[in-house]
Amino acid sequence: MPLARREVAAQLALWGLPRGSAVVDTALLVVSELVTNSVQHAADASPTVDVSLALGGGELTVAVHDRHPRLPQPVEVPHLDGSGGWGLRLVKALAAEAGGQARMPPDADGLGKTVTVRLPLPALRPAAARSPVTPLPAEPHP
Repeated sequence: MPLARREVAAQLALWGLPRGSAVVDTALLVVSELVTNSVQHAADASPTVDVSLALGGGELTVAVHDRHPRLPQPVEVPHLDGSGGWGLRLVKALAAEAGGQARMPPDADGLGKTVTVRLPLPALRPAAARSPVTPLPAEPHP
């Protein structure tokens, strides 16, 4: 999972989305949860997991694909001992909180699925407006 997070963080940085921004933090958590789910629940049928990203239309799309035929199902009540049931619930909650959505369509052949999370991008302000220094009003000259 650390490799997936590093690669995603690097790609998002190349696209100008800074680490520490809400959308990047959300995307990294989503990737971590979805890759972990695939490794834990689909590795027997799908030894590889594909992670893809897309940026456009005012949103960031994160997609994680494996070739296990079983679709993920959020459990009604996560295991209170921390042994599972929180991941998909967390992913859906993060997507909803960001104003986005999560979908889990099966592959056309029914032998895999892609969990796709769409996260709206915040309006990017001009560089000067992102400056941590607040400009002070000019003092009047006599």
